Amino acid sequence: MYIHKCTNKKTLEGGAHMEVTEVRIKKVNSGNKMKAVAQVTFDQEFVVHDIKVIEGRNGLFIAMPRKEKNGTFKDIVHPINQPTRDKIANAILKPYDEERIRRIWWSWRSRTSFWNTSRIKSIIKENIETYL
Repeated sequence: MYIHKCTNKKTLEGGAHMEVTEVRIKKVNSGNKMKAVAQVTFDQEFVVHDIKVIEGRNGLFIAMPRKEKNGTFKDIVHPINQPTRDKIANAILKPYDEERIRRIWWSWRSRTSFWNTSRIKSIIKENIETYL
């Protein structure tokens, strides 16, 4: 196995930052806890596929791509610290939630033409934090 040790001090000290430049999300109608699959591109140079959006007991979370070996699962790629995991999770979950809210809004609007649409807007605005 070849291991390359990085000698760039800026990178080692955390000075270089990878930015999320694109997120693609595909909704999954699996009927279970998996809600979507995402693909995240960093600095328009590196992409990670098959990041899963899972509905857990405490809300949505992401699961990194993994493979099975000898009956156990191992992450193929994963962030090595919590701030990076949070950055990736927010980059995926925020647009996922925005799309979910948009779909709820259009679903309500199409089925409830007799409702006062300004009242629906105010309900969504009042409760937006519960969705984000």
